[in-house]
Amino acid sequence: MHARVTASLARASKDNDIIYMEVIPKLESLPVIGKADMVIPTPFPDLATLTMEIGHPLFAKLVPFAIHQAASIYSEKKDSLVKKELARLTEATAISQRYS
Repeated sequence: MHARVTASLARASKDNDIIYMEVIPKLESLPVIGKADMVIPTPFPDLATLTMEIGHPLFAKLVPFAIHQAASIYSEKKDSLVKKELARLTEATAISQRYS
């Protein structure tokens, strides 16, 4: 690696001497490179204000799959329970109407 760097420096010095003829400044005379801002930060808008502007909560439709699956299972069990109870009450009503 050191040999490659040395060869590249020799080639660059030769090119500068023959082609470019630029004065190479000493390292001590170069100014220190300061920091530069690469981006300008922009604050995220207030979610309450944003919600009022678009009319619904910003991430309302993003529900984790596990929650969606649990809600689906709950809904199925609730429907099953309601159907069983409704069938039992319908049967009880039919029996009571037969004997009245």
